[in-house]
Amino acid sequence: MKEIAKFNIWGGHSSFFRPTLKEEAFEECVKRWPKFPQGGGPNLKIEVEYDSPIFHEIVQFIRESSGQEPYLKRFPSLPREEKDQYQIRGERKFTKSELDEATHLLAFPVNYISKYTARLPNGQIQLARRDIKSKPLGKSMTIGTCLCTDTVKNEMEAEGFKNLSFTEVDVKGKLPPKEPLWEIGGEQALPKVLNPLVNEEGKTPDHSVNGCWVDDIFFPPLLEFNESEVVARLGEFDVASTSERWCSGTFEKRSPFLICSQRFRQWCTSRKYKMNYFPVSLK
Repeated sequence: MKEIAKFNIWGGHSSFFRPTLKEEAFEECVKRWPKFPQGGGPNLKIEVEYDSPIFHEIVQFIRESSGQEPYLKRFPSLPREEKDQYQIRGERKFTKSELDEATHLLAFPVNYISKYTARLPNGQIQLARRDIKSKPLGKSMTIGTCLCTDTVKNEMEAEGFKNLSFTEVDVKGKLPPKEPLWEIGGEQALPKVLNPLVNEEGKTPDHSVNGCWVDDIFFPPLLEFNESEVVARLGEFDVASTSERWCSGTFEKRSPFLICSQRFRQWCTSRKYKMNYFPVSLK
């Protein structure tokens, strides 16, 4: 796994973008790190390994040139009016062998099955029939939770995946959908993650209610669980939902993440059900 830090450095006198360096300092920045691409604006896009020597060199250069300090959180976003800090975006990159060797993974659908959805107070997903796309498995633009057709549900149930559960989606329209839609989840939720969390107010959240994010700069998150707690609660499992509701916004936009086994990943891949997978850590 590599953890990549992404700087987007601007030159000139912008009152909006951060970090912004004066013209002379920006030109010096370009000279020091010439291999990175320049964009219009002008701006310089730099991607380096997080916490590497060059990462600290860039942070120090910006500090000395502008007095601005890095804001090392992905969530909540840095307020636009904040002039003394700048946001660094982080990305985790996993090798194919790391994905293949992981026992359990975080699973995100790739395709969209609906434009817009809402989550009702009872927890059920609701969407309009006119917004349904002809995809067997996917997500919505507003909620990243995993949805599937009745056909896929039947296939998964026949496979006998452990701890798998489905909640029917409430589809609104004059006519019923071609197939019922279902939200994929787990009968039993996972224990709380071990990661430090932050909510939209920048505080440690209530795991079960408030939208939250892992308190670092990276996507995807590397979720950590206590292995003995997982085994005690679930035993062996193929599918489970996190106890936490993730992301910001209203309750309707907050959803658990889906965690799956390597068996579930391989099965979906063999049927060309497109998902992005990222390892989770059991400690």
